[in-house]
Amino acid sequence: MKIKSQNIYINERFEPAVITLRKGTIENINYDKNATFDIDFGYKKILPGFIDIHCHGYQGYSTNVADAEGLDRWTKHLPYEGCTSFLATTSTTTVSEVLKSISMIREKIEGQPNGSRILGIHVEGPYISFEKCGAHNKYELRKPSATEVDQWEEVANNHILLYCIAPEMDVNHEMIKHCVEKGIKVAVGHTNASYEEAMSAVQDGANDFTHTYNAMTELLHRKPGVVGAAMDSVEAYSELITDGIHVKPAACRALAKIKGKDKLIFVTDAVDSKGLKPGEYGKGEDLHVVAEDGTIRKPDGTLAGSSASMNQLVGNAIRMGIDEITAINAATKNPSNFMGLGDRGLIEPGKIADLVIVDDNYNVIQTYCEGYPQI
Repeated sequence: MKIKSQNIYINERFEPAVITLRKGTIENINYDKNATFDIDFGYKKILPGFIDIHCHGYQGYSTNVADAEGLDRWTKHLPYEGCTSFLATTSTTTVSEVLKSISMIREKIEGQPNGSRILGIHVEGPYISFEKCGAHNKYELRKPSATEVDQWEEVANNHILLYCIAPEMDVNHEMIKHCVEKGIKVAVGHTNASYEEAMSAVQDGANDFTHTYNAMTELLHRKPGVVGAAMDSVEAYSELITDGIHVKPAACRALAKIKGKDKLIFVTDAVDSKGLKPGEYGKGEDLHVVAEDGTIRKPDGTLAGSSASMNQLVGNAIRMGIDEITAINAATKNPSNFMGLGDRGLIEPGKIADLVIVDDNYNVIQTYCEGYPQI
């Protein structure tokens, strides 16, 4: 198949070209204005498919509750927001429940793709701070454990690719170091650490900050905190939720300027209530409320994840004043580079044919997952 547009995002600029898709990859990019094509998207923008490294569920399905039907519904939906691959993210629950879910996600990963591709598993909690646990179940928090990393990886068949850890809970950063040795990425998050402790974790191999600003010690002029460490860690990535609710636009712009076009990563942190009508869902510690404005909170008002979509985050960021190159990279190239994926995140010959076509407002027109149209 050959698709054409006057605005294809190549080498961080928009160019007119024809892309040839063959056997799931980008076979060729033809810049000849007379090149033949099958579909002409006119002046619509063709971008690399969006990659969400931090999302928990959709329309009643949660990664913490094993449900093959819900997982299938989730992967089929994500292309509608331009998301072509993602990390299925667990949150704090009982060990038995999370391992049950990890086992099911593993089966999906190793099976045939259906819609958006699950790249692997992101474990957010239980190795986090009581003081900064947010909407996580504080009764199931655990001390970081290098031994458990090996045990959980056995269940996951090595598909756990990212852990969120509060470094002050990790004695001598043993779990962080063990993860790095095994090639597993580590994010600093849900943490009450000082600036110094967070910077020490980065030195020991942590290379990401979980939904920056949220659930971490704030930036003060004499106590820079984890937010200060995120800004001061030149080589580390910073996740950001640009829904306008989790972080105000001015703070989003500030972080984007500091991290630049190569170290910012947009994440939805979308939870199982995404796609549900306003109302109360769950019970006990899992009770949460979907408000009329789409926000998802605990009964006490604590934010409990988002209902955002990836295309909304990119569009919102640009409307906030973040430059377009930075915004696009934050949803494509940067998460790919952070995860060490050499096969996606850019529009180049030989890359996987994960593409999203959007209008000027970043509404999704079409999405291709591994070369196949999804909408």
